Amino acid sequence: MAALSVHVGLNRVSAAHYGSEQPLRGAIADAQAMQAIASANGFTATLLLDEAATVLAVSQASAAAAARLGPGDTFFFSYAGHGSQLFDGTGDEPDSLNETLCLFDRMLLDDELHGLLLGFDAGVRALVITDSCHSASATRFLIDPGAEEFPNGIIGPAYPALDDVRFRQIEEATAREIYGASASRYDEASLLAGAYRQTDLRCAKVHLAACQDDQLAADAGDHGYFTKQLLHHWDQGAFAGSYADLFRALERAMPRRQRPNLETGGDAALFVSQRPFST
Repeated sequence: MAALSVHVGLNRVSAAHYGSEQPLRGAIADAQAMQAIASANGFTATLLLDEAATVLAVSQASAAAAARLGPGDTFFFSYAGHGSQLFDGTGDEPDSLNETLCLFDRMLLDDELHGLLLGFDAGVRALVITDSCHSASATRFLIDPGAEEFPNGIIGPAYPALDDVRFRQIEEATAREIYGASASRYDEASLLAGAYRQTDLRCAKVHLAACQDDQLAADAGDHGYFTKQLLHHWDQGAFAGSYADLFRALERAMPRRQRPNLETGGDAALFVSQRPFST
């Protein structure tokens, strides 16, 4: 069976669009780690980093994969970088906000990502891993990074220390400024993507996200904290469970301030029970 993957990592974005490069430390390492896992498990992998990770490049890579994959094949998309929200000028979003992944040249709206996944045929398995803030559905809620209990004690890498923690978010005021400067661009993208907002996926989707919709994802320096935990539990392929088992392990390991999320779409009952990254 064919297996293709696209791995996106941004330690910086366009200052011309975002107001600054919004620097991170571990996002490129996350993308490279996901590419390494994919390649070791039989995927043909594409890596898009920093200025190469534009909306056009990500869309073209996804569309090319969709054109090649059919029933029984697997697509793997990973994203590491900032996550944000933008005002929905079209009025189609119930909360008046679009959730986004911050690509180099502009933010990719949640409906646009859904539209890319709609390109995959029935019988294709689509794995999505996102290590960014507001990963589940992106409702803004700023988290105090003070001490907090782990649900079952610290399992795996420790959460970053208070003086070292950074978050993978675009600040709310900055997001408003970005939208204000490019409102017509984002409104057009939202309007075009809205045509298939309510369309169900044909493919089976498993989405592992770094945190809940009201939480922030920590950038831990060498990796994102979520990716660091995932790599620890994956243990260079020694992990023997399913996607559901991996999610439960991450849930046990991560603190309440950053709880991972598992989302499925399409006919994913069998997919979520399979060994992670299998083709």
